[in-house]
Amino acid sequence: MTTRVLHVVAPFDRRDGICRAVDALAEHLPGVRSELCTSRVLAAGSAFEDVHELGGSDALFHISRRREIARTVERTRADIVHLHGGIWTSLLGMSSASQVPVVHSVYAWPRAPSLRTIARSSWREMRSSAVLPNRVLLSTLIPRWAVRRALERRRVAGVLTQDPRVAADLGPVERTRVRLMGGGGEVDELRAAFDAERPTIVIAGKAETARGIDTLLAAFPEVLAAIPSARLRMLLLPGSQLPAIRRSVASSGFAESIEIATEPSADLRHAFARCTLGAFPFKYDGTTAAPPLTVVEAMSVGLPIVGTPVACLRPILRPRENGLLVPIDDPASLGSAIRTVLTDHGTWLDLSDGAVASVQERWSWSDAAATTAGLYREVLAR
Repeated sequence: MTTRVLHVVAPFDRRDGICRAVDALAEHLPGVRSELCTSRVLAAGSAFEDVHELGGSDALFHISRRREIARTVERTRADIVHLHGGIWTSLLGMSSASQVPVVHSVYAWPRAPSLRTIARSSWREMRSSAVLPNRVLLSTLIPRWAVRRALERRRVAGVLTQDPRVAADLGPVERTRVRLMGGGGEVDELRAAFDAERPTIVIAGKAETARGIDTLLAAFPEVLAAIPSARLRMLLLPGSQLPAIRRSVASSGFAESIEIATEPSADLRHAFARCTLGAFPFKYDGTTAAPPLTVVEAMSVGLPIVGTPVACLRPILRPRENGLLVPIDDPASLGSAIRTVLTDHGTWLDLSDGAVASVQERWSWSDAAATTAGLYREVLAR
């Protein structure tokens, strides 16, 4: 028997991490008919049988279009409504009057940055990135008891999260099943290869220095000193900081060794497979939701990763197993670690094999789909 699931997320943009996750999850769910309910589609997904665009405010979609969402649930004869978003979705989600079970995927619950974190960089840098815009700043102030009460009041039957900190913050909620799941990539025959002659370092994500782009640019001369033929490929989604990043590259003195690509890649995994190492020197715990999909996708093709010990990377990066960890905002350590991996074939192979094994064991979409399908069965049985 087919289970009908209505996925609710606003807006839907396949280039965004959460929406990519929704699309990939729906594609891997067995025996499920998935439909999408959203305010508007900016870049379409491929896994949905039907798409329902209801308009309205993107930020307040669950409130401003509550009646329209309810009618869509009834019209599609959904067995389960699956909400996707940050912790605000728990507070603004489906009304408790709905008779259809609600499952909620919580992708992030930001915490207030420490004084040490704030001192590390500028307020402007955090505010202009995903680290601390207004919505995130308010999220850090929501008390845990308020979220638990909202889940119970709205009769949310199940919560899924990929972030261990979110699962710990929610803790046991009466009548709500909380499940920690994997997800982020798939392993097949596609593989990166060691290239001692012309290695390519890749960083991918939003064009913001919170991702450590400035740290990587400062570290690159040390890499070039050891490997003059090395290349740096930056796959960046345009944002307000992109012009400043371009200026930094142009004035670096080694711009001819750097490529900046701003067109979204049709298949990031194939782009990663043409590179030699992934560098993700994030500067903040909340740079992105955990785990960063770009990092998992890079690991799925066997790219060794050099990253930092921030909260969004800690669940997936295991030092000396699938990558190397370096101190935050430390160009010398970052350059040394990159040089170590690119000049030692044995180290590269060990980390490459470990990256693939990590995705197979914990971070595949198949794993996420199995956890989700199991929660669906529990919810429907109850």
